[in-house]
Amino acid sequence: MISVSIVVDDSHTAGIVDVAARLRAAGMSVENVLDTVGIITGSVSEQQLGALGRVEGVESVDRDRQVHLPPPEDDVQ
Repeated sequence: MISVSIVVDDSHTAGIVDVAARLRAAGMSVENVLDTVGIITGSVSEQQLGALGRVEGVESVDRDRQVHLPPPEDDVQ
């Protein structure tokens, strides 16, 4: 599964719960609906990732990135 953040377009932020329902129907596992900022987070399979951008109310689909830092006791070069 791929972790994603969905930005909801301004004209659909009042109906963000409906956008989340459409994303679920498109195969996304919705984890958080951040209505004050218009973002929905969750995960989706690689095969269903492309479908999320076609959901009504979605402005953008962004893959989450992970940053790995060395432990504090490691020497940093």
